[in-house]
Order: sequence, then C-alpha cells, then structure tokens
Amino acid sequence: MLSGFESLSRSHPFRSPGADDRIRPVTPRSYVTDAQPAAPEGAPPQARTRLAHVAITLAWLAALAVFIVAVFAASLYVTVRTVFVGRELSVPDVTGVPLEEAREILNRSDLYLEVTTERFDETVAAGAVRAQDPPAGTTIKPHRKVRISVSLGAIQVEVPDVRGQTLRTAQIALQREGLPIGHVTFAHVGSVPGDTVMAQDPLPADVKPKGDGEAPVRTGWDGRVDLLVSRGPEERQFIMPDLADRPISQVRQFAERAGLRLGAVRIERVPGVPRGRVVRQYPRAGYPIGRHDIISLVLSD
Repeated sequence: MLSGFESLSRSHPFRSPGADDRIRPVTPRSYVTDAQPAAPEGAPPQARTRLAHVAITLAWLAALAVFIVAVFAASLYVTVRTVFVGRELSVPDVTGVPLEEAREILNRSDLYLEVTTERFDETVAAGAVRAQDPPAGTTIKPHRKVRISVSLGAIQVEVPDVRGQTLRTAQIALQREGLPIGHVTFAHVGSVPGDTVMAQDPLPADVKPKGDGEAPVRTGWDGRVDLLVSRGPEERQFIMPDLADRPISQVRQFAERAGLRLGAVRIERVPGVPRGRVVRQYPRAGYPIGRHDIISLVLSD
C-alpha cells in the first residue's frame, strides 16, 4: 500500500513522469543587472545626492575665487606699472610766461606748478616765470612738480641804511619801503650796545632802483633784508658751587657778589642737620650759571 505522500505525488497533475520524488532546494534568482557601490550605512539615497551636489558647488566656487584673485592681481600689476613705470613726457618751457598761464600749460601736460621763490629781475616782467626746475626739455614722469621762480620785476625801491639803529627802528624803516626783513642773526659784541644793527644785506649800494641809469650790482634779489644785531657784551658765566650745609647768610653774600638772585626757599625737616643749613640747591653744583639767574634752595628746619 502506498503512503499518502506518494499517492499525492503520483496523482499531481504537474508532475513530470520519472521526476525525482526528492524535494530540492530552490535558489532565488537575482534581477539586479547593474552593480552599484554600497551606500554608507544609515544614509538614504537622497542625502547622498545632496552631498554630491554640495561638493561640486564648493569646487566650482573655489575655482571661481582663484580666478577672481588672479584677475585682481593682474589688474593691480598693470595699474602699478602704468603709474610708476608709465609714460614719460618732456617738460614744457614756461619761462617768461605769466604765472597763471604757466600753471595751465603745465596742467595740460599732467604736471604741477610750485612757486618756490620770488626775485627782482629787470629782464622779466613782474608776475612772470623767471626760472624753472627741471629745465624745459627734461624728460620726467607725469604728475610731478615743476618748481618756479617768479619775477618781481625791476627794482623800484631804495634800500635804506639801517646800520647803527635799534632792531625795532630798522624794522619800521624797511617796512616803510615795502621791504620785509629776512634772517636776523644775533651776536655778542662787547663794543656795540645790545639790540643794535651792526650789518645788513644787501647794502644800499648793492641795488639800484630802475631809472638811476646804473645797472644794479645784485641781480636775483628777493627783496628781503638780512640783519646782524648785537647782543652787547657776553655775560660772564659761573660754575655753580656746592652750597650744601652752608648757612643761609653765607649763601646770600655769595649771591650778591656774583650778581645772582635767590628764588624760592623751602623748609624741610632733616634729622641730624642744624637748622637753617642748605640741604638741596637748584641749579645743582657744577652747572653753569649766569648773572641774574635765580637760585632755589631747600633749608633744614
């Protein structure tokens, strides 16, 4: 008698004749045709796609930044080279030209005018350029300065003789003629009273006003008169002695003999020093001191 299982197998409509009655394991068939790399564990596919786009975007931005920096550096190099190593030009001739016209001529050539001096000049009209630096025809870079000396025209004034006058009187005499004072130099001269003009430059004979029929001895004068003024005899200088521990009475006698004056006197308690003795002095011992200088003291109480 057949078992129930065998009976079922033989009577199954899909069973092929002669087929093995044993149950065989079935291996599932894979339907994946394209191999893909494994995604990081726990990362969904959408996140991986976003990360890839962000990485690409950052790479493009970095490349763009490098390009912009390179363009900026090239532009800066070209600009600096144009400014500092750029074209050169020839300085125009503006001598004899009125000052404002000379300024316009230089401005059109990308140059600047700077007035440095003013001088009397019989050959150049007043207010015109009598000299320039650098000279005409010199090759320089744009935006540089051209220094100009302006003519004051022919000398029209008399230079007064102010020697032997006080400095204040000399100033008034020169201002009356429209002549400003130039450099004033002082010197100690024992034979000349203080505040007295000993010399002047120029002298009245050095320049002649136009119309005298004689050419001026000095040309290119700027109209200023320099003076040398006496300070009188040089004051005697002393070396400040050491007054420490001396009574105030001796210090007063010393100051009277030397022509010095006592200034502020302060009192300070110093153990072991008798009352009324010098503890400190100003100027200190060894310093130079002149007549009428002031001595300050600190006395013991």
